[in-house]
This record gives sequence, C-alpha cells and structure tokens, in this order.
Amino acid sequence: MPLLTAEPGNEAEYKRWDADVFQLLQALPPANTPPACEWSQPAGKIALLEEDEEDEERGIPMVYMAGGILFAALAAATWYLNHQ
Repeated sequence: MPLLTAEPGNEAEYKRWDADVFQLLQALPPANTPPACEWSQPAGKIALLEEDEEDEERGIPMVYMAGGILFAALAAATWYLNHQ
C-alpha cells in the first residue's frame, strides 16, 4: 500500500483509506468478548524462543559500539582543541 501524503490530487486515495479504516473499526468484536488467551497466567501458551548464535552476530557488539563512540569523542575533542 502506498504511503498517504498531503499532496494535492491524493484526496481520493485518502478518502478510500478513511472509509476502509472506519469499516474495520466498526467490525471490532464486542467489549464483552472473552480474551483470545489467558494473559493472567505467565508463560501459559507463550513459547519462549532460545537465543541462537546467529542472533548475536547480527547486531554490533557493544565493544565495537563503545569504541566507535570513544573514537568520535576523541576526534571531536582534538578538532575543538586545535581550532580554538
């Protein structure tokens, strides 16, 4: 679905989106419908996923991030002190 923008000529798409959202909101279940699951029971039917080794390799390790921040701070301090 394309992004809705406030550009002229996009009024028809906005009105269609407005009607779709309104229709979906009217089709919500009643407030007295029982919950889909028991949220009051911890870990009732919730599957806890184990972290695998691939997850650790996806993000930037904290050591590299801290090193980058330290490097940027030292570079900024050096530039500031040299340009006073």
